[in-house]
Amino acid sequence: MAMMKNGMATDDREEERRMTVQHPAVSSAARTRYLTVDEVCELVPGMTKTNLAQLRFNGKGPRYRKPTPKTVLYLESEVIEWVEASARQGTAEVSA
Repeated sequence: MAMMKNGMATDDREEERRMTVQHPAVSSAARTRYLTVDEVCELVPGMTKTNLAQLRFNGKGPRYRKPTPKTVLYLESEVIEWVEASARQGTAEVSA
């Protein structure tokens, strides 16, 4: 059973700590946060696991990492950049 501290389960804090990695070449102020498929779906309104899998398959989604055969991770900054790259001025614009 997880211990509660400041309203957050200690298991949750440990998981968050593992998902936030400090790259040796990056300053201490800049952190690299890896997101799971579920977290990407929470971050991007309307995104589903199925849609994200289809985007990976077609090579049209954000860059991802696959450290194990069943684990897919995304850099939070790259997901945000991917969403920002889809910005449009008007409905007449054709998406790439």
